[in-house]
Amino acid sequence: MTSNLKRQAIRGSTLRRTGPKNRSGTKRPKARRDVPKPTTEKKKKPVIVKSPSNGADAQSGQLKIYGGSDIDAFNHTVIDQVMRSVRIPQEKKDQYLDALLAAMIAFKPKDELEGMIAAQMVAIHSAVM
Repeated sequence: MTSNLKRQAIRGSTLRRTGPKNRSGTKRPKARRDVPKPTTEKKKKPVIVKSPSNGADAQSGQLKIYGGSDIDAFNHTVIDQVMRSVRIPQEKKDQYLDALLAAMIAFKPKDELEGMIAAQMVAIHSAVM
């Protein structure tokens, strides 16, 4: 065998190290992966949107100007998702909420898909700015 073939044969053999070792020559202990990391997440409260024209009927479509759907439960969900995606300073909360709703109205969504796209665009704009 030539020297190159011998090197290849040695590289492919089982003469490799069996694991990482520290300077003293002993193996390092394995990391414990079965222990979950503690979380410090706070539960967010839902944002309640009160519209003067919002009646008790969830099918009324009175929030259609925001989300594009005839079903107000969908429109309310889209509005809630936009509100949750934006960090709003407490001292300017009303001003920010009015601006977000005005931006959604400006899109004039005709159906649910356009309402979702409008919500995404408002959320992206607010996140970038």
